[in-house]
Amino acid sequence: MDLDEDDGSGGNCPTHVAPLVGVFLPAVIAEMDKTLRTAYEAAGWKTIVDKDRKNYRKPRPQKLYPPEEVGIRASEHLTYSDFPRLAEHTDGEATCYT
Repeated sequence: MDLDEDDGSGGNCPTHVAPLVGVFLPAVIAEMDKTLRTAYEAAGWKTIVDKDRKNYRKPRPQKLYPPEEVGIRASEHLTYSDFPRLAEHTDGEATCYT
C-alpha cells in the first residue's frame, strides 16, 4: 500500500543502514553483535534454539537460530510519523531478531 493510500493505521518508513554501517563503522556492528548475544543469553533463547534443532518436523523458517548463524539481518532507522493511528502490534516470528 502506498503512503498516500494509507489511512495512517499501519506501517513504518524504514531506512536500511546495515550495509553502510558495516563498511564505514565496523565498531558499531561489533557492538550490535555484542548486544544481540547478551539479549540471546539473557532471554534464554538458547533453550528454544536447542529444542528447535531437535524438532525435525518444525519447518525451517519457524525455527530460531543462534546469533552466530544468523548475524545481523537488518538495521533500520524507523519513523512512524506518517502513521499516526499505528497501535501496539506484533510483527511476527520472522522479525524476532530484528
